[in-house]
Amino acid sequence: MVPVITASYYSTVTSLYKTPDLLDASQYKTLLTEAAQNDYNFYTSPAAIAAGYGTANVPVNTNTILNNPSSFFGTANTNWIKEVTRRTLSNNAELSVQGGGNISKYFTSISYNNTPGVVIGTDYRRVSGKINLDNQIGPKFRFITNIIMGYTNQDIGDGAYSQALTSRWVRI
Repeated sequence: MVPVITASYYSTVTSLYKTPDLLDASQYKTLLTEAAQNDYNFYTSPAAIAAGYGTANVPVNTNTILNNPSSFFGTANTNWIKEVTRRTLSNNAELSVQGGGNISKYFTSISYNNTPGVVIGTDYRRVSGKINLDNQIGPKFRFITNIIMGYTNQDIGDGAYSQALTSRWVRI
């Protein structure tokens, strides 16, 4: 059998399908200011004071949000989802050779895959290879060897996407 060489390559472009609807800086500030006001109203209510609470028990962030909001919120309006996601180009390449005759056959291949994650820090890379040898030794004895090797490097990520969903607006 004449050796047959096969090669293939393809690329894929990937991006975030749909970004979640999140609050902008102004909406976030309004929400936290309302929550801080509710917090303050609770700690200073007659029932809370009777239970041993009072202005001394108001959390520091609550006072900061109500009395000095610019020091708590800053002036940024960062789109954190945009900061931690990206459009990526994945690559996959494969090469194989096979051949042999009536008594012995062989097949060998190598492949490479590089897939950057849409979320920064979640990349995937793999190199793998395979060798198959098939030898007929006599009419009743056949010797087959299969070897598969591989290397994978996968970045799981550090929670950047979930942090972007819950992050506080900060100065940059």
